[in-house]
Amino acid sequence: MLLKRLSVLALLVSMTSGPIARGDDLEPETGTFGGYGPAEPYELLLRRALFEDDHYRLCQFVVMPSFAAESAVYILAPEKGSPVVVSRTLKQQLWASMMDEMMKACPNGSVRLDAISQSVALEKLRPTTETHRAALSPKAAAALGAACEDVLFRVRYSPKTTAGLDGTTYHAGHWIPGAFLSGTTWSPDAGTVARDFVDMGEQLKVYAESHPAKRAQLEADLIAKATHLRRRLASTR
Repeated sequence: MLLKRLSVLALLVSMTSGPIARGDDLEPETGTFGGYGPAEPYELLLRRALFEDDHYRLCQFVVMPSFAAESAVYILAPEKGSPVVVSRTLKQQLWASMMDEMMKACPNGSVRLDAISQSVALEKLRPTTETHRAALSPKAAAALGAACEDVLFRVRYSPKTTAGLDGTTYHAGHWIPGAFLSGTTWSPDAGTVARDFVDMGEQLKVYAESHPAKRAQLEADLIAKATHLRRRLASTR
C-alpha cells in the first residue's frame, strides 16, 4: 500500500504546474480553501468535513500531511459569548481513502486524478471526524487574529523553489470584515515566518484538545507566540 501511495504522489506532482515553492512567507492561495477555483471534488468534500457549517473563521489552519489524517483548527467569535477554538481531525485520511477507491476501479494501476474520477470515488465515502472545542479569552483571540492579519497581508511568491513528494501542506485563512485573507505553505523551513506561523497554528490545536486545567498556561504561550511573530514582522518592514 505504501508503494502504491508513493506512486500516486509521484503522479500528482507530475500533473502540477511545477515545483512547490518555499520561502520566508506564505504564498498566495489559489485553491478551494481561499475561495478560488476551479475547486477539486476532494478539496470540496474535505472543506465540508473540516468546517461543517462554520462561517467567519478566524486563524484558520488546514493541515494536509502526506501520510496522516487531514485536520483543521480555527476560532469562532460570536457576537455574544466568548471566542471558541474548534479543532477537527478526520478519523481516516480522506486522500488515502479516495485513492484506494480509485485503485479498486483501475486494477491495471492507471489511476486518473481528474474531477470526474475523484467524484466517483468520493461518492462511496462518508468521512467522519473527531472534534474538540475550547473557550478562548477575547485578549488571546485578538492577539492571534492580529498576527494572522499581519502574516496573511504579506503573502508573496518566493523566488526559491523545492520539489517534493512528501511533506505537509498548510492552508491558512482569516476573516476580516468584507474579505477572507488566505495563504498557503508546504513544509516550511525552520526559522522562516511561515514556520513560526504554522507552529502557532499547531499550538492552537494543542490548546483546543488540552485539559481545561492546562489552558491558562497554553493561552499565555499562544499570546507570546503571536506577539513574537508580530514583532518579527514589524522589524522587517
